[in-house]
Amino acid sequence: MEMPEIPSSGKPKIVIGDFNSHSTQWGYANNNADGDAVEMWAENSQLNLIHDAKQPKSFNSGRWRAGYNPDIVFVSRKIAGLSKKLVLEPLPRTQHRPISITINAATVPFRRRFNFGKANWPGFQEDLERKIAHLPADPKNYDKFTKLVHKAARKNIPRGCHTQYIPGLDAPSTELYERYQQLYESDPFAESTTEVGERLMTSLSEHRQLKWKNLLETTDMSKNSKEAWSLIRKISNDPSTPTRQQYTTIANQVAHQLLLNGKSTTKQPRPKVDRVKHSQTMGLTKPFSLEELNTSINTLKTGKAIGLDNIFTEEIKHFGPLMRKWTLELMNKCMLTKNIPKTWRKTRIIALLKPG
Repeated sequence: MEMPEIPSSGKPKIVIGDFNSHSTQWGYANNNADGDAVEMWAENSQLNLIHDAKQPKSFNSGRWRAGYNPDIVFVSRKIAGLSKKLVLEPLPRTQHRPISITINAATVPFRRRFNFGKANWPGFQEDLERKIAHLPADPKNYDKFTKLVHKAARKNIPRGCHTQYIPGLDAPSTELYERYQQLYESDPFAESTTEVGERLMTSLSEHRQLKWKNLLETTDMSKNSKEAWSLIRKISNDPSTPTRQQYTTIANQVAHQLLLNGKSTTKQPRPKVDRVKHSQTMGLTKPFSLEELNTSINTLKTGKAIGLDNIFTEEIKHFGPLMRKWTLELMNKCMLTKNIPKTWRKTRIIALLKPG
């Protein structure tokens, strides 16, 4: 049995067909020569079999009055974990049932993210302190203020992410991994290859164990709730990516329902509230102090969603003395003149659909 050659390119591959071969891997009682040839071909082509023994037989022989699985699916190893084979409902005038393959590839838009762990915070503060001295603290200058922060962030905070990342692969493990690849290419059965492979697995295990220990010791719900909840999900073995559902509801329908929910069917009299005039403005007659500002900044939690000004809480927590003084003067001027920046009057509303 001659098998086709698969071109060696970096793109994922899917092979579906009637191979008319027997193998225990896809539901037969024993192997035949063609089945062995198909298995060898898939191994050499770096393809994985997608088969579910719980699925019905894909071919029902009218002659033998039995079901078989000659129709099989192979995919590249990189997408094997995302692929699922389904045997669909039978069709008339054919003994074969339709076969479909579903690839649940998570579509993640490429966005450059700040790597705050490798940020040059002294340089970030220095750039802002030098430029903020020439900018008056006025609501009209808030857009210029945000541009200064963005420019300093682009200069001092690296952006990007690993396209291929192996957890626990630190610098020593990387050297062992490269050494193991070289030895495996020369002789995969040599004792030196096995020895380096064992050292690599031990190094990965020790690094992951140390990282897990540090995570358990340093996790604090009051300082970083996002990291704490991520740890809880790992311990409880919750799925990181929930099953996606297809929804037919559109944004206009959501907005229409929100308007209906806000309407009242009956007119209710509004109770009269006697307000004490001096108590309404008593709390805002005194300007904000630098101590209050520092306390508020220190209690900010990192990892939170940013507003329309695209300033992260990690950046605010690293503001220098002049930046904090400028922010304090801006707050007091907004309270005194009852005028706020235009950006603060806008918001971003995202309607989240609830399952069901």
